Amino acid sequence: MLPPVNLALLDQNPKFKALYKDLTTNKLNTDCTTKDLKKQRIQEGLSNVCSCIWHQLGGTRLTPFSNSPKHASKQQSDPY
Repeated sequence: MLPPVNLALLDQNPKFKALYKDLTTNKLNTDCTTKDLKKQRIQEGLSNVCSCIWHQLGGTRLTPFSNSPKHASKQQSDPY
């Protein structure tokens, strides 16, 4: 986290005040890691798409091996 700045200092230096405000609100997270807004928007969009698809499928759990050859051979060997 950035250290707090004396309000008098910010009032005396309007350009620094604008820079400090921009850094603390738009560029840095509270732990001082940089915000990657483009990446965050992409991740949120993908999450929304996945959620919509999941709901369209009725909320069923997808199995990752359902189309694998190993899984298919087990299905063929067991007729019932």
